[in-house]
Amino acid sequence: MANAASFKLLFPTALCLMPSVFLFLLGPAIVDMSDFIQNTSGSLAETRSAAAETLAQQPTASRP
Repeated sequence: MANAASFKLLFPTALCLMPSVFLFLLGPAIVDMSDFIQNTSGSLAETRSAAAETLAQQPTASRP
């Protein structure tokens, strides 16, 4: 009976724990995807292009 108890507890444990594990692991990805779909990531692209322009304007060191 003791051996059967662990097998019987396997499925309820998996059914209760797996959704919370998926939310914990996939939560940040879901937030990023929703930001991407809503196009709020456009400001990130603008920031990157502004940074690239700033780097392009930096003076370069000349070799003697």
